[in-house]
Amino acid sequence: LSNGTKIKLYSLDTPARIEGQKIDGIIIDEAADIPDNTWFQSVLPAISDNKKSWAMLISTPLGRKGDFYKVWEKMQSEPENYLNYGVYHWHRGELLGPEALEIFKKQNDSLLN
Repeated sequence: LSNGTKIKLYSLDTPARIEGQKIDGIIIDEAADIPDNTWFQSVLPAISDNKKSWAMLISTPLGRKGDFYKVWEKMQSEPENYLNYGVYHWHRGELLGPEALEIFKKQNDSLLN
């Protein structure tokens, strides 16, 4: 960009692509789909060198598995270690309505556990 900022695009299908880099900010779309331990082994070290670094994980949850859920779970169980983290979401019921939400839950029960 004109201010010297560089924007790079990577696929995290192969997390090693970002390893060894210092990253000031990262946006991970579909974060629930990244391979297990990508956040902890590849992304977090890349943004930990700079105290001003930031990350945004955007996704639809895929149940209680993967890094996306693990990060959320740690935020809930250890809030003192995640003071600069935030969770922003909307409830499906606001989009689908209560009847449609109940049907969705029944059809996707295995994903929710």
